[in-house]
Amino acid sequence: KRLQNLHTKSIFDILQSEISPHFLYNALGGIANLCEDNDSAAAAEACYSLTEILRYSSNYATTEVTVFDEIQNLICYINVMKSRYCERLEIDIETDSKAYAFILPKLTYQPIVENAIKYGLMDNETVKISISTKVVDNILIIQVDDNGLEISKEAIEAIEEKVQRLLSTEEDIS
Repeated sequence: KRLQNLHTKSIFDILQSEISPHFLYNALGGIANLCEDNDSAAAAEACYSLTEILRYSSNYATTEVTVFDEIQNLICYINVMKSRYCERLEIDIETDSKAYAFILPKLTYQPIVENAIKYGLMDNETVKISISTKVVDNILIIQVDDNGLEISKEAIEAIEEKVQRLLSTEEDIS
């Protein structure tokens, strides 16, 4: 159990180190643009949201959180991204209230939505993202849809292979 927790924390630390610097630079650039445009209300909201994101992601003691906490962090993330991309983002979040208490790894939503925005902006003037979280037969289902290009068959196979390797590694540790 201790080794598994250490493994989970290591993966979480790697994810955080990959996400934080790039995101932080872009967030500050977006806030600076709002300041240059004299949109102080939007700049302040983006600053408050960025503060919450940094507080949330820098709590290293917690690697698992509730869906409710993840959704709150995601809303802050979206606020910061909208400060940069303004009308180019249309994001809809739908969450079943029964899902709020479920536990999942911290920063589950943010990288998925970040990729949807990044790759969606390459192909579209406006990125439309729909995030749905629901519970069916006591199973948490998270679905993220966007209007970007579909992922290639090869990429899907590579992802599935990585997931299988991760799962087999966890089984070997247990």
